[in-house]
Amino acid sequence: MSYETIVVDNASRDGSADMVAAEFPQAHLIRSDVNLGFAAANNRGFAVAKGRHVVLLNSDAFLRPGALPLSIEKMDAQPRVGLAGARLIGRDDAWQPSARMFPRR
Repeated sequence: MSYETIVVDNASRDGSADMVAAEFPQAHLIRSDVNLGFAAANNRGFAVAKGRHVVLLNSDAFLRPGALPLSIEKMDAQPRVGLAGARLIGRDDAWQPSARMFPRR
């Protein structure tokens, strides 16, 4: 499986963008001068993505071994599906809330 890594730095001031540039030169690093917010920053990454699938992964999240290939396999097996979400599991193996109810009028 091949992949590309796109990192959008949302005007961080902690040196993390420099760390990404130094330690992960193969990653496509996009630096923003201002904090665009979650959605707009993701849109900057989407604009340069070349892959068939896009995975959003926050800096405080980690993939379990085998999770990504299995997810891609499932997506490829269901070509009518255009979006998938993951189950969030904490370091203590407890399920974490990842969704809320839609607002009602």
